[in-house]
Amino acid sequence: MTCDYCILLYSKYSTKSNEILHILDTINFNSANEDITYKTVCIDNVNIRKSIENCDTINLEKVPVLLTIYNDQI
Repeated sequence: MTCDYCILLYSKYSTKSNEILHILDTINFNSANEDITYKTVCIDNVNIRKSIENCDTINLEKVPVLLTIYNDQI
């Protein structure tokens, strides 16, 4: 099973989120890994947070979280 893409959910108020974003920036992850790309989504926005909370397939308790998408499935 091949990962189609990844989504990193983060908060700018989370120390761990900021650490992982810094690491990914430092190693330029998307350029180094052509097979796997990732998008970042900040959950600090109320509308984004509500969308995630209302999603049946995502059970989010803490950030950062890396969602991996396989063939249109989380």
